[in-house]
Amino acid sequence: MNDNTVFTAGQIEKLRNKVLSFLKDQPGYEKFSGEKVHAFQEDLRDIGVVFGSNMQAGIAGFGSNEDQAYEDFVRSWHEFKGFEWIEANK
Repeated sequence: MNDNTVFTAGQIEKLRNKVLSFLKDQPGYEKFSGEKVHAFQEDLRDIGVVFGSNMQAGIAGFGSNEDQAYEDFVRSWHEFKGFEWIEANK
């Protein structure tokens, strides 16, 4: 992507849905199903996603496209131990 990239609503929703599907497959999701999954354009080059109430208390992923942002989210999920991080930072 170039410096003038604008992500479409469809691309942003695709990332949100991909992360939501990943979360639903995680053991213990039911307890945290009320947490928000927010996908957004971070800047002209990046797309991001956050699970949780905000960036500090949640788990995030960023990238220059939906796949990179999803992969970064999954990496962060494992690094911060997923629902354990969300529980500890409520």
